Amino acid sequence: MTKWHGISIALGLLAALALYAGHAAWALGAEMEGIDMQNIHHKLSTQYFNDCWTIIDKPDRSPDDVENMLLLAYASLWHWKQRGDCKPLNLSVGYWQVSRVHALAGQYEMARLFGEKCLKIGKDNKLPPFYLGYAYEALARAEALHKDSGAARDCLAAAKEQLAEVKEKEDAELLRADLTDLEKSIPK
Repeated sequence: MTKWHGISIALGLLAALALYAGHAAWALGAEMEGIDMQNIHHKLSTQYFNDCWTIIDKPDRSPDDVENMLLLAYASLWHWKQRGDCKPLNLSVGYWQVSRVHALAGQYEMARLFGEKCLKIGKDNKLPPFYLGYAYEALARAEALHKDSGAARDCLAAAKEQLAEVKEKEDAELLRADLTDLEKSIPK
């Protein structure tokens, strides 16, 4: 798959997202006066994130599950971007989730693209090590998918450097567990 093919797939997903995410309010325009769109974006950004996570956790995903997982990740990110309270940290998490679902779907280029977005927003905004660690985890996962063990191990090492700086015990345990699992999947 070429980079442009991957991007065209993503654009197609975004187009489908308009239907999936129920953007009747946008389509109806003036008829929706009085609707609190910020409240809708707030509810849908978190609902779609959690719904996506439910599919991520499924041990056996059908092709429909994979499609829905991708659509939900994009829908969540889109709704986050519409929220007035959206911060770089929220975008980092959204980009990370989109990267993760593309990796699970076997789509290296899109997994890498969103992993890079996650890392860039994290670095540009000096996000805490936990979030930078997960940005590197996303890139390591993409490179492992691409069968580039060297690049995957480099990203994994960068993630572990960030892990060493994570102060919150629960956050450190979560990142450590994901990095340990990921390391097992990277060919030697």
